[in-house]
Amino acid sequence: MAYVMARHRGRLATAATGWVVVSQAFPFVLVIIPLFLILKNLHLINTLWGLILVYVVWSLPFALWMLAGYVRAVPAELEEAAAVDGAGRVRTLVSVVAPLLAPGIVATALFAFITAWNEFF
Repeated sequence: MAYVMARHRGRLATAATGWVVVSQAFPFVLVIIPLFLILKNLHLINTLWGLILVYVVWSLPFALWMLAGYVRAVPAELEEAAAVDGAGRVRTLVSVVAPLLAPGIVATALFAFITAWNEFF
């Protein structure tokens, strides 16, 4: 999703970026009751999986925004060079873009973990 937000222009990329920005505007207090009702219906109240789900969903928009910045830092010429060499989109993403994004993915994962850790303790 961060790759789509950073590299593509169109309705999907605009909608994804808008979703990320709008979701960051909601305070957590506003979504507590609907979130509780959803977790209650899924029988995830007072479970580890419920806690993990809440933290992942809550940190996902910021993580996508942060990763989109890392994707923008990767030169598009590298993807074009891979395409000239015969690599398809998936091969380019896996063999060229993903290794270059590894530090950004690690930094984003650590940031999300530390944010969850600070809220828990």
